[in-house]
Amino acid sequence: GSFIGKGIYDVDIFEKALNNRFPENRILSHDLLEGCYIRSGLLSDVEIFEKYPLSYHKDMKRRSRWIRGDWQIFLWFLPFVPGADRRLQKNPISALSCWKIFDNIRRSLVPIALTLLIILGWSLLKDPLFWTIAVSGIITFPIFITLTWDALRKPEDIILSHHINILLRTTGNVAVQTLFSLICLPYEAFVNLVAIIRTNWRMVISHKHLLEWEPSDKVENANQNSLVASYSAMWTAPFISFAIFIYLFMLPTY
Repeated sequence: GSFIGKGIYDVDIFEKALNNRFPENRILSHDLLEGCYIRSGLLSDVEIFEKYPLSYHKDMKRRSRWIRGDWQIFLWFLPFVPGADRRLQKNPISALSCWKIFDNIRRSLVPIALTLLIILGWSLLKDPLFWTIAVSGIITFPIFITLTWDALRKPEDIILSHHINILLRTTGNVAVQTLFSLICLPYEAFVNLVAIIRTNWRMVISHKHLLEWEPSDKVENANQNSLVASYSAMWTAPFISFAIFIYLFMLPTY
């Protein structure tokens, strides 16, 4: 099991299991790593609610913090990991735990790879329409599979017409979210890339601000949700589009 930020645990056992396991002041995503060492039990009759970010910018700040934390513990995907004394020791976590860490790293690179593929498709590669459709398909295909699976699995206590109405509403919401994801793809790639570069700089060179984070319940300034603030923060996408347009405009045709 994985720790997801909230839980109940025995303090004595927790300290005994993790004593002298990690280097001090270097691990931001401690909950994931703690779950890899200690495991977790299932408590099925308790529901925990957490407030979701109220704005897209707030959500991206949270994702940036998660990516920084994931890259800080990337060494735990390798056979040897640093201990409390910074000396390397054998990695004791399971193969499944290593895969969880690697998969988080992989997901942080997906927006960067897709944006780079679109840029190459429109600038250097042939048939830009094909590459645009390919990237769109990579994003939409898993969603299509999920919707198809949900359509075929009608709950027994719901009549067919009600199930179809729910499926249509879900499909509409997913379509809007998918379109929004495509529009914001260059911005998300930029945010992920900045978080990755910043983390590696701090880990390898500066060794400062490794535990920097912003509480989820911190009140967001209303000015950050304005149209001007959105354009200021998300300048990456129009800049890339304009640069590609200039490149294609100046490209000689034969």
